[in-house]
Amino acid sequence: MKKIHFNSSKLTHIFIWVFLPFTGAYFLTTFFSQVNAMLAPYLFHDVRMTAGQLGWTTAIYLLVFALAQVPLGTLLDHYGPRKVQSILFLIAAFGIVMFALSTTPLGLFLGRGLIGVGMSGGLMSGFKAMRAWLPKERIPLANASLMAAGTLGAVFSTVPVEIALQFMSWRTCFLMMVFFILITSAWIFLV
Repeated sequence: MKKIHFNSSKLTHIFIWVFLPFTGAYFLTTFFSQVNAMLAPYLFHDVRMTAGQLGWTTAIYLLVFALAQVPLGTLLDHYGPRKVQSILFLIAAFGIVMFALSTTPLGLFLGRGLIGVGMSGGLMSGFKAMRAWLPKERIPLANASLMAAGTLGAVFSTVPVEIALQFMSWRTCFLMMVFFILITSAWIFLV
């Protein structure tokens, strides 16, 4: 079996075209898993949600996310992380638009469910991509780095969102996130 050598140019290429976009995908996954905590006061006011409705709207993300893990592995093995994550992010973008434009708790619930489906591959697609592109001795470090950097999405869903909400509505903030989702989806798919 021929050993593949990775020089610094090859590793830089993998870092830019594989690691960064898939880390961005996981960043967005953790961001959207936590952001409802910052939006709660606005959702209570704008959509007239009850605490129970907000709880279900928050929980649906995790429920759908967990259920999507069942077919996700098969899809990643059959179609690869590039195609699967790109399509999942298109579903997430649709869910984000639905969530941002909704004026009813049911619309928020459905939008949040679609966001959960769309974000379900954020971590596993990154793991699959690292496994495909890196020699096995570099995979643990790459996966740990992906998780560490991607988890910053949870951090960015707190104070940075709170600051942004001083300058724009939560709906505008969510619609702006669609731009980042689509850029990441295109980056993963095209390169």
